[in-house]
Amino acid sequence: MKYMFFSGKGGVGKTTISSATALNLALNGKKTLIVSTDPASNLSDIFEQNLKEEETKIKGVDNLYASEINAADSLEKYRAKVLGDSIEGLDNDVVSMIEEEFKSPCTEEIASFDSFTGFIARKDFDVIIFDTAPTGHTLRLMSLPLKWTTYIEEVKKGEGRTCMGPVANLEGSIEIYNKALKILTDKSATNFLFVMRPQELSFYETLRSIEEIKSIGITNIEILINQVLPDKLAKFNIFEEQYKLNEKIIEQAKETGYKIKKYYLMPEEIKGLDSLKKFILMEDKNYAVKYFDKFFNSDDNNNAGGDHNIINNNNSAISDLQSFNKNNSDLINKINSDAINSAKFIFFIGKGGTGKSTVSLLTGLYLSKYKNKKTLVVSVDPASHIGKIMGVESVSEEPVQVENKNLFLSVISPESALSDYKADTLQFFQKVSNNADSLKVLEEELNSPCTLEIAYFKKFYNYFKLGYGKNNIKENTNADININAGGNLNLNIKINNNIQNNAYDGLKDEFDYIIFDTAPTGHALRLLFLAFEYQKENKNNNSAKDEELEFLINTIKDKEKTYFSLVLYPEFTPIEEAYRAYNDLKGAGIDVSFLSINYLLNEKLKSIKFFKDKINQELKYLNVIKEKFNLPSLFFEQYPYEINYKNIEKFLKNSFKL
Repeated sequence: MKYMFFSGKGGVGKTTISSATALNLALNGKKTLIVSTDPASNLSDIFEQNLKEEETKIKGVDNLYASEINAADSLEKYRAKVLGDSIEGLDNDVVSMIEEEFKSPCTEEIASFDSFTGFIARKDFDVIIFDTAPTGHTLRLMSLPLKWTTYIEEVKKGEGRTCMGPVANLEGSIEIYNKALKILTDKSATNFLFVMRPQELSFYETLRSIEEIKSIGITNIEILINQVLPDKLAKFNIFEEQYKLNEKIIEQAKETGYKIKKYYLMPEEIKGLDSLKKFILMEDKNYAVKYFDKFFNSDDNNNAGGDHNIINNNNSAISDLQSFNKNNSDLINKINSDAINSAKFIFFIGKGGTGKSTVSLLTGLYLSKYKNKKTLVVSVDPASHIGKIMGVESVSEEPVQVENKNLFLSVISPESALSDYKADTLQFFQKVSNNADSLKVLEEELNSPCTLEIAYFKKFYNYFKLGYGKNNIKENTNADININAGGNLNLNIKINNNIQNNAYDGLKDEFDYIIFDTAPTGHALRLLFLAFEYQKENKNNNSAKDEELEFLINTIKDKEKTYFSLVLYPEFTPIEEAYRAYNDLKGAGIDVSFLSINYLLNEKLKSIKFFKDKINQELKYLNVIKEKFNLPSLFFEQYPYEINYKNIEKFLKNSFKL
C-alpha cells in the first residue's frame, strides 16, 4: 500500500499534477484513490464529475476513484462515531451539553482530520493520493496525528475530559491516529511531493515547508517544478529574463539533493480526462518536443521575433492598458471617496495562486502613496510572503513600516497566536480564580489542537479593534471563562475580555485602510464565518450579548466600511471557486463589492502561436465572468517576470493611473 501527498503554495498546480498522477497509475493497472483535503477542492472541476466524501468511480477509466473531504459530512459522521448509541437513556441536560460540544466551531477540524486518518487506514487500494490544501494548512494536517495522540494521552492522566467531551469517547481514535503517524513517517509507504513554480518565492516556500515536514518525521520527499517555460520561448525578448530565472531556480532545486521532476507550461487549460492524458504524455521528452514544435516551427511566428515581441503595454486582451489603469483608479477612488469617520477594511479572497498578495499590495501602495492614506496590509495566510515582496526583512504581528511612510505590513503567525492566547488566558484566569482543579482542566483544554483556531480568530479580530474606538462602544471586560454546574470548565468563545493586546494599544484609530490578504478561499471563509458561529454559540448558551463580537459582525456586513473582492483569473476552476465563495458570502449576508481579475495576457502575445488560443480562451472566460457576477472589476496584466521589491513600482504604474 502506497500513499502520496502533493503539497505546495496555492496555485502551483497540485490538483493538476496529482490528478494526472492518479490517472496514470490507474491506466497502468493500479487501483487508485485520489482524495482532496482542501476545503476549496477542485477535483470535481478537473474530472468534470460531482464528487463527495464517499469515494466515487471516475467515469471513463478503470481503477480510478476520487473523494473530496467535506467538513459538514465529516462532522455528522464523526458525531455518529463518537456518540454511537451512548446518547440513549441520558438525561436531557447531559444530552444538551453533549450537543453543545459538537456545535463548537473547532469541532469541524477534528472531524475532517478524522476522515483523513480514516482514508490512511484503508487497505482496499494499491495507492492513495492526497491532493492537499495550500502549504500552511497541509503542514498543520500532517502534524495533527502527533498532536492529538499526545493530547489524548495527557488528558487520560488528568481530569479525563477533552475539548470534545470525555476522553473515553476518543479511545477508539487513538489507535488510528498512532497508525496514521506511523504510516506518514514510513519512507517505504509514504512519499511527499512538493509542487512549486520556477520562481524565487515559490522555491523559498518549498524549502521552508520541507524543513517543517521533516521536523515531524516525514523524509521521503520530492520536488516537482511546474509551469517551466518551453526552451523555444527563450528566443523571444519578452521571455528572456523569466527563462533565465527558470533555469537558475531549477539548478538550485537540483542542488538540494532531492529528486526533481519538471512539468512544462501548457498553452491550454488542463480539464477533463483527455487533457490530463496529454499532460501525462508530456513527461516523454520526445513527445514534448514534437508537441511544442507545432507551436514554434510555424509561419505564424515569422513576425514574432526581435523588438516586435517587446510588450509596449498599450494593449491587452480586453482593451488598452491605459483604460485599465483609469478603470482601476476610478474604482478605488470611488471607495476612497465614501465619507466615513472610521477605518475601512478591504478583503481580497480567492483560490490559491490567483495573486491575492500582489493585488493587496498594489492596492495598498496606491492608497498609501498616491491617496495619502495610512494603510495596513495584513496577511492571514500562514504561507505569507508580503514582507519578501516588499523587501522588508521581517514581518510579524506588530505592524512594520515600509519605505513608503504611509504603508505598513503585518502577518498573523499561527505559532505566536497560539502562544499568546495560552499565556493570556492562563494569566487572566489566575486573576479571577484560585481554583487549582479548574486551572488544571484549563491547561489541558488549552493544549487541545482545537485551540489554534480560537487563538487565530482572536488575533484576526484584533485588527478590527484598531477601528473600534471610532464607534464609541464601551469596552467590556467580562470574563470569558467560567465553571459550569457540573464542575467542568467552560471556555465560552467571547471576544469581550481584558486580555491585553500590546501590539495594538498605540495604534487604535490610526489607519485609514486595513487590507486583508487572505488564505485560500476555504480557509478565508472559515475564518470569517467563525464570527457568526461564535455569535450563534453565545445565543445557544444564553450568554450576555457580546458587544465587540456584534461590532465585528456589523462591520463585516457594512458595505460602506468593509469591501470584499474576489480575486480570480479567466479559467474555469478559479471562476467556479470564486462563484461558490460569492454565494457562500451572500448566504451569510455579505455582499461582494468588486472583482479583481488577474493574469490577463497582453494582446501583443497573439503574435506567438503558443499564446493565441489561450488569449481567445481568456476572452471567452471574461464573458463568463461578466455573466456570472456582473460586478465592477479591477484588471491586472500578467507580466513575464516575478513580482518583488525591485519591480513593484513597475507593476503599480502598469495597474493604476498615477
